[in-house]
Amino acid sequence: MLEYDNSAFYYFSVSLCALYVVPVTFLSLRRILYGVFLKDRLLDKSHVRCERELRKLKQLQAEKTAFRNVFSLPFVLNLLVLVAVWYGLVRMALLLKDDSEIKSFDPFAILGISVGVSEREIKRAYRKMSLLYHPDKNQGDAVAEQKFMLVAKAYEALTDDVAKANYEKFGNPDGRQAMQLSIGLPTFLLDPANHNLVLFLYLLILVVAIPSCVALWYSHSKKYGDSMIMYDTYGFYNFAMSQNSHPRMLPEILAGSAEFREIPRRSTDEAELAALAKKLKQTDMMAKPKFNHPAITKANLLLHAHFLREELSPALRGDLNAMLKKAIQLVDGMLEISVVKAWLQTSLNLMEMQQFLTQGLWFKDPPFLQLPHLTEAEVKHIVTGKNAVRSMHQYIATKPEERKGLTGLSEEDRAEVNKVLEMMPDMELAITIDVDDEEFIAEGDIMTVTIKLTRKNVKEGDTCDLVYAPRFPYPKMERWYCVVGDSKMNHLHAFSKMTSQERVAEQKLQLQAPAKAGTYQLDVIVKSDSYVGMDLRALAKFTVASASTLPVYQPHPEDLELDNEPTLFEQVMNAADSSDSEEEDPDLDQEAAEKKAEESKKDK
Repeated sequence: MLEYDNSAFYYFSVSLCALYVVPVTFLSLRRILYGVFLKDRLLDKSHVRCERELRKLKQLQAEKTAFRNVFSLPFVLNLLVLVAVWYGLVRMALLLKDDSEIKSFDPFAILGISVGVSEREIKRAYRKMSLLYHPDKNQGDAVAEQKFMLVAKAYEALTDDVAKANYEKFGNPDGRQAMQLSIGLPTFLLDPANHNLVLFLYLLILVVAIPSCVALWYSHSKKYGDSMIMYDTYGFYNFAMSQNSHPRMLPEILAGSAEFREIPRRSTDEAELAALAKKLKQTDMMAKPKFNHPAITKANLLLHAHFLREELSPALRGDLNAMLKKAIQLVDGMLEISVVKAWLQTSLNLMEMQQFLTQGLWFKDPPFLQLPHLTEAEVKHIVTGKNAVRSMHQYIATKPEERKGLTGLSEEDRAEVNKVLEMMPDMELAITIDVDDEEFIAEGDIMTVTIKLTRKNVKEGDTCDLVYAPRFPYPKMERWYCVVGDSKMNHLHAFSKMTSQERVAEQKLQLQAPAKAGTYQLDVIVKSDSYVGMDLRALAKFTVASASTLPVYQPHPEDLELDNEPTLFEQVMNAADSSDSEEEDPDLDQEAAEKKAEESKKDK
């Protein structure tokens, strides 16, 4: 019968604990070392392209390595668990060492003597070790008791001729030993005095702990949808949005997200928030609030402070950064609802709000303000007078030495503006509308709108860099929204996200052709989720042909012959019918003939 073995249990436990403590200790020390002592080593300047991006990187690094973030509550709890596991690991390693010394039999090592010493030295060592581990001096010490027995056994192996011969031949003074197999569980589980405790622990783990963990996980996960947005948030968006949601209304709807309820409300912020609300009311940049809830009010004020580039205290700036970390994903959730309901204008407004969140601008601000060092004065010079610039596309296409509004800047600032303009996407749009494997678009066909974008400022084989967004506190990659709709009807026909960072990106959207023949036109809109004023728009015309005007399909004669040939199933059935008719009983045919002859005689 297999027995429980403490040594096997110690080996298993030490191995299991090592799988946890080794990587976690390394990561914890690395976090403390770089977060406290080597902060500058964490700065990755490979993506820094201008002075503002360097300042943003240092600000992000300072926030990341702040004491409250390095020693956050989860990290401290993990450290406590790590220390406890290390303590258990060391204790088990010591017990394993003592147990291995007991189980391994080397008489010279047990007595503390070298090989080949005289019998006198052996006796002296035996007396010394037996006095050291004598049970009378170590009462209650099981390890000392076992070592005392080993000392006696070692002395016997070195002094008794039979035991010495067995040791030299089999490695044990008792002779050949059978191999023993055991279970890697501690022996205290078999102690009758511990049965109630063991049963209680099993019940606690299986009936209480595991179901509680599952219940906690489920209660948390059931709040979130597929996009990791809370169902409460989706419900609020569905209630608050409409097909005519103005850009001024959208920040308050975003502020009502259930995710923002976690942002703390401090009494020390009341005065600053009240002053901010008064200032926004005077500028008429914020719509009249519809929801009188403290969490929504605070989040709405902070979003407008970001759009209008207002200064905030460090505490409120931290709250705003926490909101911005989730804001892009939450606006995606708002966009999902708008797209499902086919609201074209609301969808476009939401895409623009993502641009405003990224650049820290608002819907009345000129897009040139997303460039560094430009103020209202420089922008006014750019958009007025001779050679006035009407769009960001035009300004990017202008030669650096001919760009307006930069004469008042220093040489260094002008170079930075030109550098940023080189980073911004210089896009070329190409559109085709057709039906797969068809020459014409017929009534009710499924059309494919192919949108091809070429980044002219990206070299062949390269990918675009991170978005230039010094006011957005996190790194961000470009995304483009491809929309096919009807502006006059405010109807969205097709929508897709383009996430490719390559020089040439292609997206296909499918929609159904009109049910009546004629010439139609659709608005094809490509909007950035990061840059203001970089949208592309085109009017795509297409003709739907009537079914009566389409050429009649003439099948090939060989195809007709193949159609007329019986199928394999028909051939099998015909063969079965033929065999049935050939196998009819001749006696039955004769009886039928005789019966027919009798009937004819009766008629006569």
